[in-house]
Amino acid sequence: EHFVIDGTLYLAVAYYYDGSTRLLNSQVFKWNGTKFVSFQLIPTIGGHSLKPFVIDDTHYLVAANHYSGTTYLLNSQVLEWNGACFV
Repeated sequence: EHFVIDGTLYLAVAYYYDGSTRLLNSQVFKWNGTKFVSFQLIPTIGGHSLKPFVIDDTHYLVAANHYSGTTYLLNSQVLEWNGACFV
């Protein structure tokens, strides 16, 4: 999913399974004017989606975990933009 913060374009991609593990870093890419480059890794477990949203001019990113290989009972996380990255 793409989103814009302070005029900069970002693309968030969730990674679910690589053929051997679901413990993967999902990724936020940043547009550098020519192409998307890796910007930030978000630890996920069977990452289902990364969804950006804004409340009162504060940017957030939800990292939804789905399945670990043994359970669906996983916590997801809400990350807040601190002006430089999501924390």
